[in-house]
Amino acid sequence: AARSALHNALQRGRVEKPAACERCGVEQGDLEGHHEDYGRPLDVRWLCPKCHSIEHPHTPKLILVREALQDSLAKNTA
Repeated sequence: AARSALHNALQRGRVEKPAACERCGVEQGDLEGHHEDYGRPLDVRWLCPKCHSIEHPHTPKLILVREALQDSLAKNTA
């Protein structure tokens, strides 16, 4: 639900991605929103995939890849 709310807010222009990762500063077009609190879906830190995976060391990489693919598909079908 949090990812969907964030995606919709991005589409409507209510939220904007910064140009660079908020953790390492790398400028990458495909930043990911990291939720510290899923109850606040629009309150995210924008991270590159590498930094996002560091924030989720307990999450197997396959799950992160699957979620990224699902988000990508959602963007392309919206």
